[in-house]
Amino acid sequence: MILFSNAKINIGLNIINRRKDGYHNLESIFYPIPFYDIIEFQPSKTLRIDFQGKCENISDENNLIKGTVELFSKEVKKINGLEIKVLKNIPPGSGLGGGSSNAARLLTGLNHFYKTKLSNKQLSDLSAILGSDCPFFINNFPAFVTGRGEKISKLNISLKGYRLVICIPRVHISTHYAFSLWKRTNNKPEDLLEAIQKAPEKWKIYVKNNFEELLFSDFQILEKIKQNLYSSGAVYSSLSGSGSAVYGIFHKNEKLAKIISDEDCYSFNL
Repeated sequence: MILFSNAKINIGLNIINRRKDGYHNLESIFYPIPFYDIIEFQPSKTLRIDFQGKCENISDENNLIKGTVELFSKEVKKINGLEIKVLKNIPPGSGLGGGSSNAARLLTGLNHFYKTKLSNKQLSDLSAILGSDCPFFINNFPAFVTGRGEKISKLNISLKGYRLVICIPRVHISTHYAFSLWKRTNNKPEDLLEAIQKAPEKWKIYVKNNFEELLFSDFQILEKIKQNLYSSGAVYSSLSGSGSAVYGIFHKNEKLAKIISDEDCYSFNL
């Protein structure tokens, strides 16, 4: 079976508070984008996972593909083995949700392949064990996300007619490290649900990602990319999640100059 596992961008991100379990409550807009990893699997006598492409920083400790198979085998149906090939186009540690998407897509693929008939709600609950962002990719629609990222409310927003440019510098930012920089303040967070109803051309004023003020001083390349995206005509630019990807939203007919020569940049029509 062949599966296509898409990425997402964060449109705005507010860190609300630190929870007793060590996680943080946040709120953000998750928007699915047409940037895909490819997963192929078939039954086998043993579990074998082969990563190709942009698979740096993937280890046994953070291998969500392996974790997904183990969870499915334990909670749903015993699997003797699988041969899994993963072509990674979405770089790990980029804030685009590639690992979480892989886990969610593989979970839905296993459910279909083995005819275990789990509902989307059951798949979402199961995927939340694997990671906070995984439930979003089960449903894969634009959503207002709260809690650790597992509480999802569908949003009626669309970026159809725009072009998305994503630039990913060659730096890896640990989510744990990014959250460790956050200190509680009395500042009232931006109202994302109100701000997102405005046209994307106005998001520059109203839609913020809290991680930018935490990370830009340590990783100045991120701010440089954001400035260059605006200079190239973006109507809105932001860090996605805790980075390292920075994206710009453009009008489709905008003629794009070269953004930054030594970065990996991707362009998609939405």
